[in-house]
Amino acid sequence: MLGLTGPEIGHLLLSLVFVLIAFVAWRSVSKDK
Repeated sequence: MLGLTGPEIGHLLLSLVFVLIAFVAWRSVSKDK
């Protein structure tokens, strides 16, 4: 599990950024209501 390669770390960071953007967008949408 600890033997992460470059592409795997990039994939993990990409998914984390995607979740963060989706969370911020959802927060702003729910704040509009």
